[in-house]
Parts: sequence; structure tokens; C-alpha cells
Amino acid sequence: MKKYQCFLFLVTLLHTPISAAQSDDETAIRAAINKYFAAFSEANAQNLQDVFLPEMQMIGNVRGKPWILQGDKLAEGLKTRAPETLKTRVYFIDITHDAAMAKVNNVNVETGTAYTDYLFFLKVQNEWKIAHKGYTRFKQTVIPELP
Repeated sequence: MKKYQCFLFLVTLLHTPISAAQSDDETAIRAAINKYFAAFSEANAQNLQDVFLPEMQMIGNVRGKPWILQGDKLAEGLKTRAPETLKTRVYFIDITHDAAMAKVNNVNVETGTAYTDYLFFLKVQNEWKIAHKGYTRFKQTVIPELP
């Protein structure tokens, strides 16, 4: 029994630094995601500028056709929009070294317009920034529960 406990202790000890680093990165990415969505709920363009790489762009289908927008144009357009009430859910964050992908669902409570965002992050100068966003838009009033 003592050998088994010692083995478990060593396995835990060996995995702790990786888990802690991953956890710090995941925490930083979640903070960037929260700031991104706070930009819309507060109508605060500065939040977008804080979490975007300067060259960030997004792409999605609008009426069946690809639509591409630069991040700075999205931030500029946010200056004239009213705050939105959003419900968001992060489905997953996958991190590999200095790159990460997050899948996030968000619903505008007033309109029922929902988005599934695929946010691609790069760690630049020790900060996680959104480099690209792919998304789809649809009507939905409730965010589905996770399995």
C-alpha cells in the first residue's frame, strides 16, 4: 500500500508544474474572453483593443456569404452601439505552448441572437491576445446545458 501511495505522490508531483502553468494560461485566456464579452455588455471599445492583436480579423457567414471584418473596425463600430445583455458559456479552451483555441457560445438576451465563437489566441509578450475569430450566428433563447 505504501508503494502505491508513494507512486501516486510522485505522479502528482511530476505533473504539478505543467498543470499549474496550464492553469495560469487558462486563467489568463478566460480573463481575455471575459473582457472581450464585457466590451459588448458595456459598449466599451477599449476592451476589444486590449484583447485583440493589431492584425486581428474575424470571419463568419452572413446571409450565406463569408463576411470578414478587421478587429479595429469592430472596435470602431462598438462606439456607436448600445450595451447588450449577453449570456455566455465557454465550452472549451485548448492550449498548446503559445497558441490556444476557445469555443464560446453567447446569446443576446434581448434579441435571442446567438453566436458560437471560435477564438484563436496567441501568447505575445507574455499576454494572451485574440488573433482570429471565426463564428456562426443563429436564433436561440437558451444556452444548452453541457453534457
